[in-house]
Amino acid sequence: MIKIGVSKVDITPSFNVPLGGYLERTSLSIGVHDPLYARSLVIDNEEKTTAIVSLDLLAIDRKITEEIREDIEGSVEINKENIMVTATHTHAGPDGIFKEPIFASISTPNEHLISDIKVKIKQSILNAMRKRKTAEVRVGKIIVEGASANRRVKNGPVDKQLISMRFDDNTGKMISAIINFACHPTVLDASNLLISADYPGYALSLIEKVKSGSVPLFLNGAAGDVSTRYVRRESSFREAEKIGNIVGSYALISLETSNKININKVKMNRKYVDVRVRRFPLDEEINQMISRAEAMYNALIKSKVSTEDLRRAAVVYETLKNIKKYIDRLRPLEGKTIKIEVQVLAFGDKVAIVDILGEMFTEMGMKIKENSPFETTIISGYTNGYIGYIPTPEAYKSLSYESTVTIIEKIVVKKFMKQQ
Repeated sequence: MIKIGVSKVDITPSFNVPLGGYLERTSLSIGVHDPLYARSLVIDNEEKTTAIVSLDLLAIDRKITEEIREDIEGSVEINKENIMVTATHTHAGPDGIFKEPIFASISTPNEHLISDIKVKIKQSILNAMRKRKTAEVRVGKIIVEGASANRRVKNGPVDKQLISMRFDDNTGKMISAIINFACHPTVLDASNLLISADYPGYALSLIEKVKSGSVPLFLNGAAGDVSTRYVRRESSFREAEKIGNIVGSYALISLETSNKININKVKMNRKYVDVRVRRFPLDEEINQMISRAEAMYNALIKSKVSTEDLRRAAVVYETLKNIKKYIDRLRPLEGKTIKIEVQVLAFGDKVAIVDILGEMFTEMGMKIKENSPFETTIISGYTNGYIGYIPTPEAYKSLSYESTVTIIEKIVVKKFMKQQ
């Protein structure tokens, strides 16, 4: 039997900020559409106390993750190595949550914002610690239709499995839940200047309405090449709510049909892997890629294809146009070594949460789950740091957006998979 405590604290910036996630977006936010939260889950099995913090942010780097851990360890009885910090990857949240030198050239740290978020995360953990109570654990799985697709290859591989981990009090009332689903929160495009949690915020809001008093957490999965591109009809808050309600509704079914599991021990293990920054494509190669995208876009205009197909081609072209500037800023890092963390939170031999500190391609995430010795394996992307895209070895053969801007070498990906 374990005890859990949960809490959420509003971390919405109180001032206009640059928004992260789109290279072509340069304007500051102009307001708030829906709030951003830090949601903290504390898990106590008497021998060890662990914590998961889920943030409505694009990403959070390793340096700030370590600062958060230090703050928490200094305030409550949780060892810093037992803390997992993840981001939902909303593209309508603030930029500037990076301090590591590797991202200094593309994102200027906002010290005031970072300090404010760290204070609120600590408050969320303190609140969760005070609310600990005995809980039963239930696990559910379901396939979600109509919310995600492979954005690189139409009808390509995609992990549509949603995993729920439910925590009930002794009356059977849900206290909290982990909702794990792999899909980019990019319903809102670069034209949006309002702060929002995108579809995960709507999904959690629906669950909170149905499960009154509960605080669910969203853990994004191996979503590097998965988004709503081929399922959404427009980029709007109405569409973000629709996708969020789809995910939230499936999550509720999973929660209601979940099965009880007995947890004897909770373990948190981590190790480090050295990865090397790759050699980036030459300017000539990048220019050729942009030219091909432009030619395809213009050809589609002349052929009078559907508005949806034309919009998709436009998204690819507009994104690629900004790659060269991005790559130029990263070139000085070529050949350097980065230390990355691999962390696993295990609930007995039943459930494991595996952290991935970047945007792993869906096919790789599915392989990790298939080869895992645990009955249920949750892939938590954007966790304990950020190194960008983690493509499959095959993806490096094409000059696509993801395989062009990834910072890690192809051979490292194979080693990284073995480390899991």
